[in-house]
Amino acid sequence: MKVKKAEVSKEDTKLAGKILLYRKAITGSSGNIRKGLLTIFPYIDRHYYINLRTKLDSGTKTGVRRDMWMYFPASHQNEGHAPSWPDPEKLREIYNCKTLENFNYKNGNEQQYGFPYNKSGVTFIAISEYNEAFFDVGSFKEFCVNDVTDKLKLLFGKYGLRPEGYDEFLWGVEKNLIYEDFPDDKIWIYYPLSFRNIFVSVLLARIPKEKLDGMINALPVVSSAICEKLLLRYNDINELSPMLGVADSTSALTLVSAVAAQCQLNDVVCEGKKIRFFSSQNPKNFDRKSYNIQISSNVDYVEFDFPLNGNDWKRRNQYFDLLWKSISNMLRRFSETFVNRLAFSKAALISRNLSHNIGSHALASPKLLQSLDKISDKDPEKAKTTLGIFHQYLQNRLDYIARALNPAPERPEPLFFVNEVLNGFFREYLLLETLLEDQGFTSGGKPIRFHVRARARATTEQEGEKEGIYTLSRGNTGASEGNSNSELPRFKLTHGSEPTDVLIGVMGGMIGAQALYSFLENVMRNAAKYGADRDEHQVFDIHLDLRDAGHCETGDHQHYFVLEIRENLSRDDGNVAEAIRRHLDEDLIDDKGEPVTKGQGIQEMKMAAEFLSGGHVFKSDAESLDYEDGGKTGSHDADSYCGYIKALDDNDKNGPQPLRCYVDRRKVSTNGDTVEANAVVYQLLIPKARLAGVVNTADPTWKTHAGTDAIIGCRSVEELAEAGAAFGVILDSNEADIAEIVIRICEHHNALPFRLIVLTGSPEHTKKWEDDPVIGPMLIGYKTGNEKEDKTRIPFDPDEHLPARRVHIIESERLHGIFGSANEPDALSLGTEKFLGATGWNAALLMLYHHWLIAFKGVPPSSDNTWKLVIGFERPRDRIRPRWEVPLELFDAQMQKGLTDDEVAIAVHLYGRIKKGQGDWENWETPLSSKNADAFTATPLEAPDAAFSEGQSYVVFDNHGKAISGVSDKAIDSGVRCLHEFSGASNIALFQSLESPPQEPFSFAWFIYSLLESALLNVVIIDERVAGAAAESKNKVLRNLNRAGMFPVFSLRKTDPIERFWLNDPSLESKLYTGPERVREKRRNELKLEGMDLSVPTVEFAYQSSGAQRKVCSPNQNADADNPIHPPDAVIIHEGVVDVVLGTSVWEKEGLEQRLLAIAPRIIRTSGRGSQARYLSPALPFMEFSELSETTYRALNKLTLGKAVLGVFGPRQKNGGAT
Repeated sequence: MKVKKAEVSKEDTKLAGKILLYRKAITGSSGNIRKGLLTIFPYIDRHYYINLRTKLDSGTKTGVRRDMWMYFPASHQNEGHAPSWPDPEKLREIYNCKTLENFNYKNGNEQQYGFPYNKSGVTFIAISEYNEAFFDVGSFKEFCVNDVTDKLKLLFGKYGLRPEGYDEFLWGVEKNLIYEDFPDDKIWIYYPLSFRNIFVSVLLARIPKEKLDGMINALPVVSSAICEKLLLRYNDINELSPMLGVADSTSALTLVSAVAAQCQLNDVVCEGKKIRFFSSQNPKNFDRKSYNIQISSNVDYVEFDFPLNGNDWKRRNQYFDLLWKSISNMLRRFSETFVNRLAFSKAALISRNLSHNIGSHALASPKLLQSLDKISDKDPEKAKTTLGIFHQYLQNRLDYIARALNPAPERPEPLFFVNEVLNGFFREYLLLETLLEDQGFTSGGKPIRFHVRARARATTEQEGEKEGIYTLSRGNTGASEGNSNSELPRFKLTHGSEPTDVLIGVMGGMIGAQALYSFLENVMRNAAKYGADRDEHQVFDIHLDLRDAGHCETGDHQHYFVLEIRENLSRDDGNVAEAIRRHLDEDLIDDKGEPVTKGQGIQEMKMAAEFLSGGHVFKSDAESLDYEDGGKTGSHDADSYCGYIKALDDNDKNGPQPLRCYVDRRKVSTNGDTVEANAVVYQLLIPKARLAGVVNTADPTWKTHAGTDAIIGCRSVEELAEAGAAFGVILDSNEADIAEIVIRICEHHNALPFRLIVLTGSPEHTKKWEDDPVIGPMLIGYKTGNEKEDKTRIPFDPDEHLPARRVHIIESERLHGIFGSANEPDALSLGTEKFLGATGWNAALLMLYHHWLIAFKGVPPSSDNTWKLVIGFERPRDRIRPRWEVPLELFDAQMQKGLTDDEVAIAVHLYGRIKKGQGDWENWETPLSSKNADAFTATPLEAPDAAFSEGQSYVVFDNHGKAISGVSDKAIDSGVRCLHEFSGASNIALFQSLESPPQEPFSFAWFIYSLLESALLNVVIIDERVAGAAAESKNKVLRNLNRAGMFPVFSLRKTDPIERFWLNDPSLESKLYTGPERVREKRRNELKLEGMDLSVPTVEFAYQSSGAQRKVCSPNQNADADNPIHPPDAVIIHEGVVDVVLGTSVWEKEGLEQRLLAIAPRIIRTSGRGSQARYLSPALPFMEFSELSETTYRALNKLTLGKAVLGVFGPRQKNGGAT
């Protein structure tokens, strides 16, 4: 952009010499300091500078202080002839004030004071309209005469009027400093000074009117020289300038703020972790520029919104681009350094607290071994499993730490609050027995109880009041109850009602749940050690109350829960909460990147809260109180907090934070137990599950779905890739640009939901999608090394094609109409009052899930088109019935059949038997079955000659492999589609889920659909440790894995010429071929084709047929007894495998993993070293190895693994130009 420059006045031929003399002036000499600017302009009798200073301030409603600061140089005195200005006597009077932050701390060591930028009147006009890009001599002269002088007279003249809203004290100060003794022959000018194009200061000078023309002509020439002097004279100006780079958070923010000010973006607000600059006009249509810059511990994004109306804004937008180029490198270097220091401080902090809580109080506790001894005396295997669960907890914590240190944003995975998340904590018997043992809180001393309640908008008032109390249970009592003593000790529901379970969004899935566990550990340790009532109570009660967030609590409140955590030991008169709240507003590191050493426990809790919320924050206290009902009525859940902060001084109010703390003055009574008043309460933000993201091709701007929190409207495929929803729905329309949409899916397929659906409303529209030149080959399938496949298939090109089975087209006029409307569906649009007990959008989501399962896995290959989900328990029927009978009555098979022409249904059957004596078993008299399901019989499962296709409709979860006779020894080629054994000892997480399913109708149905979906999922695993465990014959790991739909790869091979690389170690081959030489040779021939070939994507899986016998086969769309493995849905590859084989004949170069997309729609990276990619593409989704090992060979759990595979996403695309 061409910058206009005024010519130097011809009358002043000595100007160049004066500038040179000014530059050479020695700042240490008082005489030269007095001359200062008067060396160039001797006719100035008063002048000062206004400099912009911007910093984060939690005490303000916007969260940002953007102030202008006045600096009064000594050279006002005009070589000693003019009276001192500002007048010291008048300033002394001002110093006695009580406002304007006590006159900005009585001006500190300099003569200076500050005032809000957006109240600076003509100052920001000067900065934005008369900088180097927009300076014009004529308009600037008019500005000085009219805007400046006239406004000063209007404000401060003899009959000056203070405008409404103008601070009275500020008005008085400015009158004294600027206007007093203002003769008619004088004029004030406001001129912006810049250094390297970036605004540094505004020069305010009072001059004779006749000197105005000469002064205006000279200013552009002297601007840089004055800035150099200022930067040398004032250290704080220097630090905030771009001259020497950006030194700290305040200087970085001030620099960004200065650029925004030059472009007339005069308003600013801190929104969570983002700072946004915008025009005072705040128009609806604007061009947003976004940059990823780590400004401070709590701010990592800046945005600039430019209005789209008029040429002036277009010019400012272009000017901004020019300025940004000048500062982007400095900001990038600062941001990178700050991020690294922040990660280092986070690592040190989390490690310290991990060492303190778990290291010192659990691992080092004598109680740890004592607790194990109590178990091992009776059951050594149970003791081993209990210790293994604790070890897995520690491994998951380390993986959570790696995630927390990774700046990559997370997306929430839908998990049940009680059934999955809290149960993950409640089964940590060893941790909870030792964590507080030094304070006497154990099962053998003062017991611990967890009170759990979940209140959601979708539940009734009666359901919302259900509270369950969980206490330690040491397992079953043995044969007297008709079942084995196999359950592990854990916290179970013992009193109260089963709490209403709801889906929450957990960043990072079960690994991310460690953030909540870490938080609870800290709360419990602090309360037990420091709580005022810790010696008075014989029971430690921890209350967890999940509820909907309110308007006054957080922005976008409808998509968040608030989790309140309180306990009965920390009665507080105010000091504890005040100390905690002070630490909440402190950064983890200071402005210069140095670690903050105080309040480290609270800082870790804040980090955990931030991880759980996905970076979302509560509103500042000031903003919450500004809400019209905040703390006034006493009828809202948020009123207790608002009532507390209302009584605080402004300096004690918190800014936007992911964690809140307060003292609840009320007495709270639940289940007959009273929590005393003055309890310390923590509040965390928990995202609600994002169950569907919908792209409406008919109206891309439409984003709302009235009456639901679970559905997110997305304006594009790119936005859908950002949303992190469980389902991605592209709603077809006449306006749909199919070719463009498919291109975007190809670009973002790693970041899009696994469950990606094109929803059409008619056969004609379905055919349009099927005829697309990219979708068509995907539907047919790509060429692989399988010789039996259709020869017309084309080779897969990752740059041109969609991965295999990546998009599923669902044709449903009903669903298309429902999701194409903003209104909540009623009985007419749904075709029924309720679907599986759910209404409205919940019913629509269940219908979508039902259609998806059919599109994903096809129609069940049985005569009745019904999936039979069979869960067998080695428990008395009466122990299982209370938590299954009622929800099963709503899971209506007949209602499901009415959804599609194929009349596909899911029938759920619970069956079991109990051991009565040595070798004697007694079957349940009648199974528990879902409504309208055909009568259950185990004959197709037990009969050795059962038809293979009939068995393919059965999914069986069998307790101990004994609940359903004749099933435990069956292999994958027997016909049962999925056979998964579980127990309360070896598979505690799965056992907890199956034992106590969610009770609310929608949650129960969602649980059943996800259980079936996970069971039907086929996962390929390329990992040396999984391969090593599966190669062992004695433990039947391979059989158990492939019966559950998990297929480890033992080798990577190349067909031409024949070469092979065995995973794990050299002993893997011998383990696979174990036995006498004749047997080894036979197995070697049977498995010679086993492995993955990347040259032409091919996979042959080894599977255990019976006993130690192993066979090999290719995945096949129509599985049969000879080829019982269905096509893979995901391939998980360990980074360590590629580290070893890269550059060899079996993996010649980076990027070859993309060829596997011809076989499976998803490739997932895994590693135990964190998510940083090495040789595999960083665009691939990532899963921690601990989650893979925990759910495969350590404790088989297809439900958890399936949800993890379906829930991971590749990294989101960065917005704007990250600097």
